[in-house]
Amino acid sequence: MPRIGGTDTLTPTPASSMTLVIDPTVPQLTGRWTAGQNETINVSGTPSDGQWLTLIISNDGSVRTITFGTGLLSKGTLVGVINKKSVIAFMADNNVFIEQYRTLGM
Repeated sequence: MPRIGGTDTLTPTPASSMTLVIDPTVPQLTGRWTAGQNETINVSGTPSDGQWLTLIISNDGSVRTITFGTGLLSKGTLVGVINKKSVIAFMADNNVFIEQYRTLGM
């Protein structure tokens, strides 16, 4: 049974291919890290319908391209802004996280 409230913070180690391991019982998941290279993000685990995943990605001194892989249905790659943050939010439906919005260059 899903929890009524709560947030888990995911802090993956930046790599060219990263996997976010999710807990489907947590209503809100937040991932945050500094992209140090171009990265592909995958999800491990089956999300619960209505579950949220918000990614806060800081860019270092170079433009970084983030590609969304397994478990993430997005509007396309995210191209970061040098020394700024980007936020992209997904909501789960039918075993996959679907992009809801993104904000670049904050």
